[in-house]
Amino acid sequence: MIGAYICVVFAFVFIIIGAPTFLGFGLLMSIAAILFLGLTPEVFALDLWSNIDSYTLLALPLFIYAGSLMTEGNSSRYLVDFINTLVRQFRGGLGMVVILSCGFFAAMSGSIIATAAAIGMVMHKMMVENGYSKEITGAMISAGATLGPIIPPSIWMIIYCEMAEENVAKMFMAGFLPGVILMVIFILIIWLSAARLGVPKVVPASWQERGSSFVKGFPALITPLIILGGIYGGIFTPTEAGAVACVWAFIIGIFVYKGLNSYQKVFNMSRDAAYVTANILLLIATAVILGAVISRLGIPSAIASFIGGMGLTATGFLLVFSVLMILFGMFMEAICIMVITVPMLLPTALAVGVDPIQFGMVLVFGLGVGQLTPPLGITLFTVAKFTEQPSGGVFKAVTPLTAGMIVLMFVVAIFPQLSLWLPSLWMG
Repeated sequence: MIGAYICVVFAFVFIIIGAPTFLGFGLLMSIAAILFLGLTPEVFALDLWSNIDSYTLLALPLFIYAGSLMTEGNSSRYLVDFINTLVRQFRGGLGMVVILSCGFFAAMSGSIIATAAAIGMVMHKMMVENGYSKEITGAMISAGATLGPIIPPSIWMIIYCEMAEENVAKMFMAGFLPGVILMVIFILIIWLSAARLGVPKVVPASWQERGSSFVKGFPALITPLIILGGIYGGIFTPTEAGAVACVWAFIIGIFVYKGLNSYQKVFNMSRDAAYVTANILLLIATAVILGAVISRLGIPSAIASFIGGMGLTATGFLLVFSVLMILFGMFMEAICIMVITVPMLLPTALAVGVDPIQFGMVLVFGLGVGQLTPPLGITLFTVAKFTEQPSGGVFKAVTPLTAGMIVLMFVVAIFPQLSLWLPSLWMG
C-alpha cells in the first residue's frame, strides 16, 4: 500500500516537471495497481479496454474530424464573411465578428484549438489591415476560441460525460445558455474597450453585399441547426450527430466551397485528426487507471471527509473548485486537469449535493480560463504564434476578457439553474 502512495506522489512530480500525462500517471498508476494493489494484468487490461470501447467516445474522432473538414473546406471563411457584413460597422465591430464567428464555429466543431485556427486564420489579417494591433487581434481570437468547448457540441463535455457517466445530450444543453451569455459578455467588453484602445470603425456593408454573403454562407450557417436540431429533435444521438457533421462538412467542402479538392490535403488532415484522437484516448485511458488506483487507496473518501469537516455547502465547494481550476490551468493542459480532478473530486462534489451537470460546467469554464492563463495557456500561445506576437502582449490584452469569463464561472457555480434550467426544461 505504501508503494502505491509513492507511485501517486511520483506521478504528480513527473507531471509538474513536464512529463507526458499518460507516462507520468498512466505508467506509474499501472505499476501501483498491478504490483501494490493486487490487480492482475489480465483484469486490469480488460477493465481499461472496456472503458475506452465506448459508443459515447466514438463521437470524439467524429467531431474532431468534422472540425478539420470545416476548416480546410473553407466553411469557416464563408461563415466569417457573412457575420462580418452584419456587425463590422460598430465600434470594435471586427472584434465582435471574431466572437460571433467563434460561437457559430463552436456549434459545429466543439474544439478550442480548431476554433482558434479556423477563425484566427481568416480574421487575423483582416483585423490588422483595418488598424487593429496584433496584440488585440490575438486577444480577441484567444478569448473567442474558448467558446469552442462551452457551446455545444463540445469535445471536453464528451470526455467528461464518459468519465462521469452522464448524459451527453443533457450536458450539451447545459452549455448553451452560459455559452451565449459568455458571447454577450465578450462583445460588451470589446465594445466598451474599443474607444479607449483606439479601435477603428469599418465601412458598413451594403445590403447587396449582405445578401450575397448570406447565400454563399448559408450551407455553413445551417450546420449548427443540422447538428443540434438533430440531437434535440430526437433524430439522432450525439455520436450520430458527429457522423452527420462529417458527411455534411465533406459534401459542402467538396461541392460547394471546393476547399477539399486535393487528395493530399484530405490525407494530411485525416492523419492529423487521427493523431489528436489517439492522444485524447491515451489521456482517457490514463484517467481510468488513475480512478481505479485512487478509489482503492480511499483518496476520494479522504477528500470528502476533509471537505465535510470544513462544512462547505454545494456552492462553497464549487467556488473552491473554481479557484482550484484557475490555479491548475496556470500550469497544466486542459485534458490533463480533467484526468486528475474528475476521479478525485466528482465523488466529493456528489457527496455535498452538487449536480454532476453543474460540476461539469464549472470544470469546462475552468479549463477554458486555463487555456488563456500563463505560464502554460495553450490557446494563448497558439494564437500568439500565428499572430507573430510575444505571448506576454496577447496575455495583457486578453486580461479583461479572461476576467469576464472568470466572473461568469463564479456565477455558474453560485446559481445552478443557469446551467440546469434548459436541460430540465427540454429533457426533464
